[in-house]
Amino acid sequence: MTIETWEVEMSKEVHLKTKKLEEEEVGEVELRELERLSKETLEDGISWEEAKKELGL
Repeated sequence: MTIETWEVEMSKEVHLKTKKLEEEEVGEVELRELERLSKETLEDGISWEEAKKELGL
């Protein structure tokens, strides 16, 4: 998987998870935590499976 593909897949997964959280009326704290974790996973360069696990996807 190329880094571009990884970033696209991560973006899709984060978008879906964020949308789900918004629909469940989860608080801003949880949404900020998801955004923070997604940014960290991109910066750390961890594997796709590890990233999904850490983000709870």
